[in-house]
Amino acid sequence: MAETSLLEAGASAASTAAALENLQVEASCSVCLEYLKEPVIIECGHNFCKACITRWWEDLERDFPCPVCRKTSRYRSLRPNRQLGSMVEIAKQLQAVKRKIRDESLCSEHHEALSLFCYEEQEAVCLICAISHTHRAHTVVPLDDATQEYKEKLQKCLEPLEQKLQEITCCKASEEKKPGELKVEQAACCFHCLAGYLPVSESSILYLICWFVITHYI
Repeated sequence: MAETSLLEAGASAASTAAALENLQVEASCSVCLEYLKEPVIIECGHNFCKACITRWWEDLERDFPCPVCRKTSRYRSLRPNRQLGSMVEIAKQLQAVKRKIRDESLCSEHHEALSLFCYEEQEAVCLICAISHTHRAHTVVPLDDATQEYKEKLQKCLEPLEQKLQEITCCKASEEKKPGELKVEQAACCFHCLAGYLPVSESSILYLICWFVITHYI
């Protein structure tokens, strides 16, 4: 079955892309322009790969300048930034998910853009698929139209979902709910709710959840 991501259409996709791009910028070293490796923070507050800033200051004995703001410090002050290191790992994973979704946006049979949606098969199809024997008698609409419809269904679904998540979060230890179990139940609640309203692949749902994490918790 052909798969696609309805999340790449409309305003929600723009927000997702912007959030991911911002995260990638924060997770990149301004010296090597790659993802940060062993990120360290210097006196002015900017972050760099430990190896990059060490090489940048290699021939200096005093007045160590920041490669970004040029502010100098008297000492080689390098403090590990473990929280940023975790962000780098998240950015890498999201980039991999985004790449996978982009690859899924082409018809696996005809290698054409998946620009239409078949209601009977509940899948995105290309123009060639739409006029084929398989889908000829089916109801096929532009993917943007289907996106809007399912977006509205998702909005209606989110209100009870948020209430349910609040109830789960408020569970106490006396109810024999461990933190790990709460997270599993929350994730399952999110997944089943979204899966019931969006005709997309699991990776697309993961992308939506990742977007929610970025925009609400980072």
